[in-house]
Amino acid sequence: MRFENGRHLEHEKAWLKAFVAFALVAAGFALGGSIHGNEDAAELVRAFGYFGVFLAAVVSGFNLVVPVPAVAFLPTFLAAGLDLWPTILVMSLGVTLADSIAFLIGNAGRSFARRGKARDAVRWLEKLRERSPAAPLAALAFVAAFVPIPNEVVALPLGLMGYRFRAVFATVLCGNLVFNTLFAHGVAGFYGLS
Repeated sequence: MRFENGRHLEHEKAWLKAFVAFALVAAGFALGGSIHGNEDAAELVRAFGYFGVFLAAVVSGFNLVVPVPAVAFLPTFLAAGLDLWPTILVMSLGVTLADSIAFLIGNAGRSFARRGKARDAVRWLEKLRERSPAAPLAALAFVAAFVPIPNEVVALPLGLMGYRFRAVFATVLCGNLVFNTLFAHGVAGFYGLS
């Protein structure tokens, strides 16, 4: 059964993308679980401590490159002797740094995008900001807190829209704290670490 104008194919692609995203997140948690209890991994975490957690969070914060959330490795971090709340805070700061870099790339590309082929898209984004300045920030907070997709998908356009860094940083940090806290408690409960 085909819908008008290939809509059926669009729905199939959307479901396939959703499945792939879910599979990647599940694989990340499986990877995190597989190294839980691994003494070599625990020794590596002990050697680098919270600085290592921060670096892992920054790398995992570039979800488009590494689609495994840092919180997937929480069981290993805790088994190595790190405390829950400082680990959540450090992970949130690391992911927020990665999201901030995406924002700054968008902000730096703003002048280029205005002159290039993306000119119409940038104008559309700027009009959206003028009509409802809080809506894009609310979308970023929601995505960062509750939606397991890359925050860069929202942070980069906010840079193109000309939002202030402080507003985006605070929004994404709060969202990442909520996301990491919720998932940390879920992961900790799943592994019986709470």
